[in-house]
Amino acid sequence: MLCLAQSTTDATQVRIVSVDAGSCGPGEFAAFSQAEVTQALGNPFYLDAASAISISQAILLVWAVAWVFRAIRKQLESMEPIHDTE
Repeated sequence: MLCLAQSTTDATQVRIVSVDAGSCGPGEFAAFSQAEVTQALGNPFYLDAASAISISQAILLVWAVAWVFRAIRKQLESMEPIHDTE
């Protein structure tokens, strides 16, 4: 977290006042990274790339297993029943 303040000489520039956002004074503002905001808010819907990839891989694995079970079921349904002739 950074504590930032507007430059006194140029209104379009910002200067770093301190690295600790807890010590921001009047007229200064704190700047947070995306990770810090996510951690502070505890957003359950935020996914980083690695988490999104692992979730999508798990979904694809479930779909593949379901497709295999469906193929096996169709194969078993298409087989002719075996009759005993006794």
